[in-house]
Amino acid sequence: MPQKKPLPPSYVQRLIEELDAWESDYVAVLNDSEIQYVNPNGPYDSVYTVGAADRGWRPSSPALEVRRMELLRRLRDWAPRFCLLFPHPTRDDGEARRRPGAPGALAGS
Repeated sequence: MPQKKPLPPSYVQRLIEELDAWESDYVAVLNDSEIQYVNPNGPYDSVYTVGAADRGWRPSSPALEVRRMELLRRLRDWAPRFCLLFPHPTRDDGEARRRPGAPGALAGS
């Protein structure tokens, strides 16, 4: 009796595996990134900047910036394939995804 070949991973399983790999790389980039105190306001300043952030990213190396851009590229390539799982979104969701700058808008829109 011929042996059956194992089934290849499903489309959803492959997407999940790619997203898991992306997440682990993202965590590694975050761990290599440093945060510093950047608030320009001092306790005795006469001029106060309203809404100034307390923390910000330290300057990073070119290698770390390349890793960040690679992660963004991979996510941008992954997102349209994820959307193929939902070919007919609800009317409101579909319209929101087509509006540039809307929450959940597709990359490049």
